[in-house]
Amino acid sequence: MGSFVGDYLRARRALVRPEDVGIASGPGWRRVQGLRREELAAVAGLSPEYYTRLEQGQHAQPSAQVLQSLARPLGLDHYGLAHLLRLSRIDSGAERAESTHEKSDNALALSRQLITYFGDTGALVVDNNQDVVLCSPLAASLGQTALRPGVNLLEVVYASWYRLRAPGWLNIAHWSTAALRYHGHPRDPRFRSIVARMKNLGGTDFDRLWARHDVAPFGPVTAGLRLGEARWTLTYVQGLEIHGAPGLHLLVSGPRTDEGTAYLDRPSTEPAPIAA
Repeated sequence: MGSFVGDYLRARRALVRPEDVGIASGPGWRRVQGLRREELAAVAGLSPEYYTRLEQGQHAQPSAQVLQSLARPLGLDHYGLAHLLRLSRIDSGAERAESTHEKSDNALALSRQLITYFGDTGALVVDNNQDVVLCSPLAASLGQTALRPGVNLLEVVYASWYRLRAPGWLNIAHWSTAALRYHGHPRDPRFRSIVARMKNLGGTDFDRLWARHDVAPFGPVTAGLRLGEARWTLTYVQGLEIHGAPGLHLLVSGPRTDEGTAYLDRPSTEPAPIAA
């Protein structure tokens, strides 16, 4: 087995405090961040030796029952468990990466129909790696011409101009970063190239969010956007996978001018906790 399951377990274990699972941490300094391997193994009902082999990628293929036993102490939600099970399939070779570079004519036709239907909103069609396939005129205008087919949504989100104009920016960054992990395939060359590029472009903000291994599909998220004198509240509704176009997602925002909204005046919030 490869190391994707092990990487995920290590990252999530570091985020769990002993008291979160009923373990008294006691006085003194702990050498590890989060739970120790033997602590997690005990809470999950596994032997320390078995868990160590699992985390080090030395177990051929853990059962779904074993992975499920780890979900609760690791604090994984439904999507986190689904991601862990998927990583096990990827490690074993049962799920392979499919190219996202070539889009079928049928997929593109369906995407164009949807973009036309949502033409009065900020609508995007992106693939699993968040490469923009199609973009409505309003979405392009809100993206200051940076948002267009062929660019990657993460690069736009982490761009300095967007950070400066988007109160609550870190919410959007967390949303897009978690969605890349959830929808992308870690063996896909395009996925790997995006991650490598974002480590340069995104700076420490991307590094911290990426290191958490948070996962979630495209879902509701709200952020403000200031463009000149105008203020917008962008509410991204549930990202919908397009039937008949596997790997493509429709993202629709409902922007409105909203002078004086309390949301825009409150400080940015972070997905807590993010370690310094």
